[in-house]
Amino acid sequence: MVVDRFDRLTWRDTYEQSAALRELTDELSARHECAADLLADVFLAAYQARPRLRERTDMALSRMANHQVVASLMESPAFAELHRETVGDPYAAAMAVLAQATALRRLLDDTRDAQERAERADRTESAAQETDGAPDTERTAHQAAEDAARDAAQALGAAAPGIRTVTRV
Repeated sequence: MVVDRFDRLTWRDTYEQSAALRELTDELSARHECAADLLADVFLAAYQARPRLRERTDMALSRMANHQVVASLMESPAFAELHRETVGDPYAAAMAVLAQATALRRLLDDTRDAQERAERADRTESAAQETDGAPDTERTAHQAAEDAARDAAQALGAAAPGIRTVTRV
């Protein structure tokens, strides 16, 4: 999500005041590394008057699954209806996140493979950037990073229909 410092502050304050949000974050984070970011994004999508997703080109591969989940959620008619009630109200936005908990659990489970591949691609890319400068080593590392990124993109593409199905329900 495209956010400013006030949005971040609102999320942090609401999160700190809500035991249920903290419990959900703890539960999901135990199984999914990206869960805390996803919950913040869902909250902000519900809270902001005109929520905007960050451009995919500005994101690490490991955040693409969250991006796809939030994008699909924001496109759903049910979320649009919910958004009318939650915009500008942090407590209502927090309740929206909690109301989506079952769907978010399922989405995180359904995108686990894509998420793991994307995290692997991020690690491979980081390793490629830290090569010793030898041309063969550098070429091999960058090829491995490209292969991992392609693999992650394919896994996310395979997960896309399931994401759309869950967010439409």
